[in-house]
Amino acid sequence: MKHILLLTDFSKSATNAMEYALAFFNTEKCHFHLMYVHKSNSFTMDDLMSSSKKNVYDAILKDEKQQLEAYKTQLQNTYNQHQFSTIIDYDNLLSAIKQTIDSQLIDLIIAGYDGATSLFEVVFGTNTLQIIRNIACPTLIIPEDFSFNDFKDVLLPLDEHDMLDTKEFDRLLKFLDINKTHFHVLRMEQDNHLIETDKQQLNTKVKSYDYHSIKNVALADAVSTYQQLKKIDIIGLIVEKESFLKRLIAESSTTKISKSLSLPLLIVHH
Repeated sequence: MKHILLLTDFSKSATNAMEYALAFFNTEKCHFHLMYVHKSNSFTMDDLMSSSKKNVYDAILKDEKQQLEAYKTQLQNTYNQHQFSTIIDYDNLLSAIKQTIDSQLIDLIIAGYDGATSLFEVVFGTNTLQIIRNIACPTLIIPEDFSFNDFKDVLLPLDEHDMLDTKEFDRLLKFLDINKTHFHVLRMEQDNHLIETDKQQLNTKVKSYDYHSIKNVALADAVSTYQQLKKIDIIGLIVEKESFLKRLIAESSTTKISKSLSLPLLIVHH
């Protein structure tokens, strides 16, 4: 049984990401951990000086606890093939996530896009960006207002450092139905030395794919153009920290970024 961490701040984008996740895993039993993390620095001095810290936290988070429990009950009644549990924390977001990954053996994090200010954050949002940068756990990121459709086509952009004979690629495949999925592989390289190796791995590990070797084209342009030519349901990324994502963003205008990253992203880290 997969253990899925669903992050929520009760926003529209977070709720949409949860709905997408439940549709994504509708054919297998999963344990969904619903997590809300309250920023500890939002407590006032009067709050922290009254009674014990634990009692203060419990009182302040009472509404969120009730809201999360109500949501869990609703989900249990609707999706009774799954298990649901709730986690409320007042720790640093990243610390809370890391602790939960270790204690609950989390297989996948699911988050929605949230508000942002900088160019990098315009794409992902501040919290989601921090997760990508600092949490080495597979992550599925869902754009706001994106509805689930039974996906069949996965776009897999690869740079010269991304190998298909690795545990990272195997980890990505773990979340996809390889019997139903068609992979669109874009290999970014200056020569053709990886084509034979790539195809050997693809022939062994997946059922259906198209393969394209791309030269002298910016990554964002290649991804954006391919999406215009082909129907793509989700993008799979194998990233080394944030270097690959930086390339995807730095080489393109904000308009191209928004278009390129308008689909769900399934990210695994080196």
